Amino acid sequence: MAQVQGVSWPRSGHHLLIEQLKKHYHLQHSDEPLPPIQAAFCRIGPFSYCEHFRHCRRIPCPENVTIQKCHDHRTSELEHWISRPDVKHVVQWRHPVSSIVSLWEWHKGRGLHTAAWSKWVILQSRAWCRFMMKWVYQNAHHQTVLMSYEDQVRRPAHCLARVLSLIDPAQTVQVDKLIETNFRPKNYDEYDLEPIIMCTRYVRDVFNMGEMPDEKP
Repeated sequence: MAQVQGVSWPRSGHHLLIEQLKKHYHLQHSDEPLPPIQAAFCRIGPFSYCEHFRHCRRIPCPENVTIQKCHDHRTSELEHWISRPDVKHVVQWRHPVSSIVSLWEWHKGRGLHTAAWSKWVILQSRAWCRFMMKWVYQNAHHQTVLMSYEDQVRRPAHCLARVLSLIDPAQTVQVDKLIETNFRPKNYDEYDLEPIIMCTRYVRDVFNMGEMPDEKP
């Protein structure tokens, strides 16, 4: 099986994809219960998975896993990997507003104060643009599957088939066995919308220019 780096913007469906892959291989190779959703490492038949920041803290994983998770937050963790012809990538992202709000809600439940909302949106907008520039718009690697969260929840079987064709071309998707996506649209009524409007304008301007500006959004 191929060695794959799973590069994902946070809250963009990475764990959904891994659960689909685990279930796919579990049906063929194991009678044991599925590993927990948030497991930092698992092995099912020929398939294996690692979250580098919770398991080995190394890239690549010394366990020689099939797919390894990395958010590439600093857009430098995988710098020496992005152009290597022997390494494949699955790159996942999500619409900037819904991903920033989803990530805010995740952090807010862990103590992030509501007063930080505006600054949070500004910082995350810049980080989202840097990630997209590097991994989506300027990524010339020929062995990359690019996948948006919106497409993943709308066409899960199609997206899983694309990933399987990258890591294990002999596999076919059993559509009736896929897990449900349970997608629920975000409700923005409780949020100050001015930072969100600034976010959409900033993202638009960045991609109209085709590069990251020096000034703050």
